[in-house]
Amino acid sequence: MREKPELFGRMLVMIALPGTQGFYGFIAAILMMTQTGLIGGGPLKVSLGTGLALFFIGLGDGLAQFISAIYQGEASAAGISLLARRPEAAGKAVLFPAFVETYAVVALLATILFIVFPYPAGDA
Repeated sequence: MREKPELFGRMLVMIALPGTQGFYGFIAAILMMTQTGLIGGGPLKVSLGTGLALFFIGLGDGLAQFISAIYQGEASAAGISLLARRPEAAGKAVLFPAFVETYAVVALLATILFIVFPYPAGDA
């Protein structure tokens, strides 16, 4: 961007994309806190089973978001490099980081489903 500052607008999306996983993790954390009563002012309502389930849901989501962010950062860096050489390829350059974003979104959706619609205890 130092050499071609006019490309800032086109590069901004690829610069910001790897940071979205942090927001997805924040959304999952807020949902977990509302499910346990940590947010809302009421008494905490967490059994051992619920606590363990939320721990592993958060761990799985965190790993998926972390790995997705790493690969999305690499894809974004490659896209920025392409854009610096060929500014007309902006659409193609953003495509690869957007594909990696799909995995982060799927992980968030799975996390939301696990938190909001928990498996009923005793219904085996």
